[in-house]
Amino acid sequence: MKINGNKYQKYSFQLFNLNGKLIRKAITGKTKEDLISIDTKDLVSGSYILNILTDNKMVISKKLVIE
Repeated sequence: MKINGNKYQKYSFQLFNLNGKLIRKAITGKTKEDLISIDTKDLVSGSYILNILTDNKMVISKKLVIE
């Protein structure tokens, strides 16, 4: 999955299942690109909520469907 971001910005990711359980979280270093890639290959089929934050503020919240 790729998401448009801002160059030189640090991001944190939170991935939840639909029951609200935190599945994965990560913090990136400052990016040098406008795109952020998130590997979803190892996720079980289903629906997830992806939250992307910067400076502890929510920037993006998206529903992901993995088939």
